[in-house]
Amino acid sequence: MFLQALIREVEAARIAKFGKTLFGSLYPSTAPDECVLIRSSGGPAPSKYLPVQEHAIQFLSRAVDYPTAEANVWKIFRLFHGRVDAGAWTSKHNYTVGSIETGTFYILKSEALQLPTDISPDEAGRAEVSLNILFRVRLSA
Repeated sequence: MFLQALIREVEAARIAKFGKTLFGSLYPSTAPDECVLIRSSGGPAPSKYLPVQEHAIQFLSRAVDYPTAEANVWKIFRLFHGRVDAGAWTSKHNYTVGSIETGTFYILKSEALQLPTDISPDEAGRAEVSLNILFRVRLSA
């Protein structure tokens, strides 16, 4: 459900359209050359003491050319990573994602684990750029 909530956020930001240029978990064989994939990539061990879960989510952007693939993943970086305010970086924090259909998730903090990174061309020669973001999610009581 969390992955579906993030897909909706990316779609609401008009970065890509689910089922057309945005996919979850794996690229379908009919996916276009330019598209975005969102998939779970694990995360740290669950806390025994805090009511939180941490989800590491990988965002992959592919396109025929590298600049396009990189530009799409930078949009996702800006959507979830945070910003600089008055000279100090602040992670994006205390916001919700989701809906009645996907469930609503309260994000305590989200931040990129690295800058968008080239992961080499795929088997068809298309550029691919990866971004991993860690989401700290408050568990409901």
